[in-house]
Amino acid sequence: MKQLIPWATSAITLVGIHLQGRKSWVGWAVGLGNQALWIAMIVAFGTWGLAPLSAALIVMYTRNLLRWRREDRDLAARPECPVRWDPDLGVWVHRGGYQAVDGVVTS
Repeated sequence: MKQLIPWATSAITLVGIHLQGRKSWVGWAVGLGNQALWIAMIVAFGTWGLAPLSAALIVMYTRNLLRWRREDRDLAARPECPVRWDPDLGVWVHRGGYQAVDGVVTS
């Protein structure tokens, strides 16, 4: 069990960063939730030197998550913008109902 926590936190961190690289706000949410595991690991192993890093990451993940969600809503609300990024689908969605995947528009 003691080895499971570092492996899990590492894997979840990589998943979160991958999602962030795909410009998905979910990546920030995954990173924020993952901090609970980091804190559990810090307490379990007594690695208190990682506590300031975890606290800073909680602030950064929260800030970025809120900012990305707000920017996504603002962009989607702009009537002059014909397309918007749909993080749930992972594609650009045209307001007319079309999806653009790798530059190809499909209906």
